[in-house]
Amino acid sequence: MIKYISSRENKIVKQTISLQKKSSRQKLALFVAEGKRISQEALLWAKDNIAYFLISESFNEKNPDFTDGFETYMLPDDLFSKVCETENPQGILCVIKFLNASSSLSSNVLILDEVSEPGNMGTILRTADAMGFKSIFITKGSADIYNSKVIRSTMGSIFRLNFHFEEDYEFINKLKENEYKIISAALKDSVSLEETPVFSKNAIVIGNEANGISQEILSMSDIITKIDMVGNAESLNAGVAAGIIMYKYSKAN
Repeated sequence: MIKYISSRENKIVKQTISLQKKSSRQKLALFVAEGKRISQEALLWAKDNIAYFLISESFNEKNPDFTDGFETYMLPDDLFSKVCETENPQGILCVIKFLNASSSLSSNVLILDEVSEPGNMGTILRTADAMGFKSIFITKGSADIYNSKVIRSTMGSIFRLNFHFEEDYEFINKLKENEYKIISAALKDSVSLEETPVFSKNAIVIGNEANGISQEILSMSDIITKIDMVGNAESLNAGVAAGIIMYKYSKAN
């Protein structure tokens, strides 16, 4: 059953708007996914995590059965647009409970060490999904994966990944104990990606856009690799570099 809301002072409207802030997302363990396509992805891959939908009157007229079976609130079009962060909202957003991580790990895992730019984060996560890197470790200081820009950039891939949020670097030792080789992307004291071996269990590390990988992780790395470049650019964008390295390891396994 769809419930109608006409006031911005409604508690559901206020709560949804509050989720634009990281502090509110963390307090409520909820995030927002805007748009029809990503809502479809949520219905397909994360339906048990869906808290509720907000839809506009015009969206409901064209898609009367879209949210059947889920708690749904319908708003006038002008009020709906005020709830959204996008300039041209599609008339639907999904409020979702934080995603749970599986305890099992894929043979290829990705470590994002203080990757701070939301667009890069989203691009890397989407590429990880495409390349079969299902287990993602994210260190303290990285961009919030539930940031709206990250969510949009993943194009739904966020629902198909397992996230592990780490406060310190002890998890690196645990990966090594479980026979993962730590392969860090950095320019100094590195070997060419073409010469970097592939192991049965690989943990690829991508670092901060400006400062690279922390010294702590570099000191625990089994291999430091770099992508050979034939042009004059000093370095690659973090998202591009991550994609090239993950492609190599996805082909090998």
